[in-house]
Amino acid sequence: MRSAITIVASQAAMLSGAVIWVLAATAQAAPLLSAQTHGWVMTNTDGWYGYQTGPKFDNWVDVTPLTAQDHVGFDQQTATIVAYPGGGAVVSASGAASAVAGLGDLHLYLAAHAATSDGGYGYLNQGNATATASFADDFTIAPSAAHPLNSWVWLHAKLDVGDLWGFGPNGGVHLGAGLNVSGASRDGFGPLGAGGGLYYNYDHSDSQGSGPPNTRLEALGEFQVGTTYTINGYLEGVVGAQTRNSYYTSPILSSWASVDASNTSHSYLWPDDPSVVLLTSSGASYAMPEPMSLLTLALAGAGLLGRRRPKTRPAPSSG
Repeated sequence: MRSAITIVASQAAMLSGAVIWVLAATAQAAPLLSAQTHGWVMTNTDGWYGYQTGPKFDNWVDVTPLTAQDHVGFDQQTATIVAYPGGGAVVSASGAASAVAGLGDLHLYLAAHAATSDGGYGYLNQGNATATASFADDFTIAPSAAHPLNSWVWLHAKLDVGDLWGFGPNGGVHLGAGLNVSGASRDGFGPLGAGGGLYYNYDHSDSQGSGPPNTRLEALGEFQVGTTYTINGYLEGVVGAQTRNSYYTSPILSSWASVDASNTSHSYLWPDDPSVVLLTSSGASYAMPEPMSLLTLALAGAGLLGRRRPKTRPAPSSG
């Protein structure tokens, strides 16, 4: 099912709730914003087999052309099912997700829950949700007296990913973020060097979390003046929760997994030399903000998340 998509013309409009609703838009060229969410649940209907797939949601959009302050995304969608298998046990599962994409600024919310009221063996059920958000933009470095056409300048690239949290046991979370820049380079390895793009990976399973060290968050590269480059970033997450078959082990009656809506991927690209000017197709700037701008972004992000996250977060139940 394709849902309505919120396209916000500016951050101020986004925080005030002034939005434009459209059904879909598709594009083939940069700049590009993309948001996708998918959720589904399965429950065991008889205590042994016969899984029932519950309500699902599928949302996606690719949109262009865009301006520097545009965002696209989906408010939280939830798929939930409750079944009453043999013996009177109540089995339930749910998956929830939202995704927001801006140029250099990506957000996800993901949650999954599975539960049964009966410790008898065989009552298995799952809640699942996935979401992705991505952006792409083109840029060139403007020629100047200090930096003539085809000369080379240095640019910094940085990927900033917010804090993560998740639940267990029997809950699983995967979150990945990346920033890539493609175009001409001196050494043939790409503008950000032999290490390629920037990336971040986080995995959580059964109450155990694993973040870096498999992470590359900053790089310095040489870029050719007057040449067109493409910058793109992504943020993707998967969560799943499952009750345990107590025929073989002690029962797990409730399982949770989640990625908080405040988990954000910010992509930055900027020069140390103030005379180096980056011209983007969208008009967006990927420079690191000044300290006061950081405070403004933090307050704006809090307003955005206030719109999108649930007013209360239910605690994991004990059965």
